[in-house]
Amino acid sequence: MKFLLSAFLFPVLSFASPVSIPVYKTKDYRYTALKFPDFQLIAFVGGFHPLKDQSPLRGLIKKLDPQKPVVFWVFNSSGGYSDAFVQTMNSLKTHQNQPVQVLIGGYCASACTVWGAMGDQTLLVGPRARMVVHRTWAFKSDWTLQTPEQMAAMYGRLGANENWFLANLHVLKAPKNDGVTLTTGQSLQAGLADGVVPESYLDQRFGSDIVESIQAAFADVRY
Repeated sequence: MKFLLSAFLFPVLSFASPVSIPVYKTKDYRYTALKFPDFQLIAFVGGFHPLKDQSPLRGLIKKLDPQKPVVFWVFNSSGGYSDAFVQTMNSLKTHQNQPVQVLIGGYCASACTVWGAMGDQTLLVGPRARMVVHRTWAFKSDWTLQTPEQMAAMYGRLGANENWFLANLHVLKAPKNDGVTLTTGQSLQAGLADGVVPESYLDQRFGSDIVESIQAAFADVRY
């Protein structure tokens, strides 16, 4: 499958993998961006943290072709600053005139789960895909703990099923260090995902060489 590395001028990290891919690296996250003939791929691992990066991925989003769909592959993410996650997806969807598909290929916890709610289509990919929710904090002028009802409303505003969360408030009462790992069925019912596909979907969509290279580039990231 053809892809165009020249469209994204990011540092290239070398790995013992089938092809070299451009990988942008920070202390907290990594991403790569590739252009295919009919769509654009962003693969992401890591998290966003308060005060470190108020506009994550802003430079990347500006370089995207707004006329081509975007596939946003979440490799692994333990979450972080929820406003940064929301802002990133809002910026991406505002910039694009085409749908944004979200692929959850691994661990997606805390603030990461809002990407599942906000995607135009979100798919859980393979057996490693996990959505983990917990009671969280709202970062405003200070640290303010949200009630489970407020969190359910937040998920609803972002595109998830608020009624499901209100009927299952226990999942929003778990401490951060524990969290609740949703089953596949619960993730679908909660509106954090729209469907399930096998892991082979990635190879079929991007090509096995690209998938293996991204896996090699992200394998050592603590998320």
